[in-house]
Amino acid sequence: MSIPVLKLVCQGCGEEFPVSPGHFAGLGFRHMPKRCPTCCDLRQGRPSVIVDRSILNLYDGVEIASLPPGEWEESRGWDKDVPACKLTIKGDRYGASWSGRIDLFALRAPEKGDIVSIREMEAQHRVKVVRELRSTLEYGSVTVEREIPITTTEEEEPEAEKVIRTRKYLVIEPFDGPATSRLVWAEAHTKTTLKGFGRQYWASITGDPVASWIVSGGYRSGRAGTTGALAIVSEDRPLVVEKTGDISGEEVYQ
Repeated sequence: MSIPVLKLVCQGCGEEFPVSPGHFAGLGFRHMPKRCPTCCDLRQGRPSVIVDRSILNLYDGVEIASLPPGEWEESRGWDKDVPACKLTIKGDRYGASWSGRIDLFALRAPEKGDIVSIREMEAQHRVKVVRELRSTLEYGSVTVEREIPITTTEEEEPEAEKVIRTRKYLVIEPFDGPATSRLVWAEAHTKTTLKGFGRQYWASITGDPVASWIVSGGYRSGRAGTTGALAIVSEDRPLVVEKTGDISGEEVYQ
């Protein structure tokens, strides 16, 4: 389903930019914006400047069956922003060796049983970074990047460099209609022991969900780990956690 979008002309740069009237009405605004997101970021002195934003996918009529554990926190990019709730899920919750990140945004913390619309978004931000050498026990000296506000001057950080960062996130909004799918959170745990002593089990996430977002983490040795999946499922497109070893069987989410 497409979202109704208007094309407005920015009073700052003169370029056209898309606006969703329904989204702004939901935020409580009576008037449409006069400036594009890039000009607004520059005018307000935000720590990063958005250069492009797009909707990758839209899922309507999703009933929330379960969400990842964690506290929703108030999030504001600027002190005059309408406050939103944010929940971030990263693979580091499962161990030192990890990958994946899921950022969820909502005007209020969603609850089990809510029927919502979920927008999968992609945004490109112009930021400044400073590259530094750090020492690690496992890899020796490595180069890391530290993000700093785009407004930082050359005198303050002479080594800073402007780069473009691409970020994806999910926006959860109320939906006025019946549920056609469900949002679920599932985890697959794996554990092995040296020389086969003790309990050993393996699990993997399979199936063909409508959409899924994955994080994972575990011990650096690889002997234990967990994969977490936030997924939109339906009866004909389930997510399955398959288990083998000392703990066998499967869990089907649909």
